[in-house]
Amino acid sequence: MSQKTKDNIFKIVQTFLKSPPLVVWGSRATVSFGLPSMWDLNQALKKEIEDFDISNDNLEGELGKDKYQGKLSQIKQIIWKEVNNADFSVSRETMSGMRLVLGCSPLSLRCLQCSS
Repeated sequence: MSQKTKDNIFKIVQTFLKSPPLVVWGSRATVSFGLPSMWDLNQALKKEIEDFDISNDNLEGELGKDKYQGKLSQIKQIIWKEVNNADFSVSRETMSGMRLVLGCSPLSLRCLQCSS
C-alpha cells in the first residue's frame, strides 16, 4: 500500500474519531494501544465516585447496578477523561490508531459519549 493511500485512510479514520474517543468496550483490543484497561477505569472511578464499590472486580457488572443511575453523567465524564487523556498519546502514533479501527468488527464497537 502506498504512503499516499495510507495517509488518505488515516485522514478518513481521524474524521470519524474526532469527537469522543472510541472505546472497544470489554474487548481488550485497546489496551495494546495504550488506552486504559477496565481495571484502570475501575481504579479511576473508585477515586472519583463517592460510594463506588471499591471491592468490585467487574466494572461492567458494577456499572449496571441501579445505584449508579443518578451518577451516570459523572461516570461517563470520568471514563471519557481517562480514555481521552490516553487517546492523545495513541493518536501520535500515526498508523496505530488506524489498525485499531480497521482490526475490529463493527459489531463489537460501542461508543461511550460524554452527555454533558
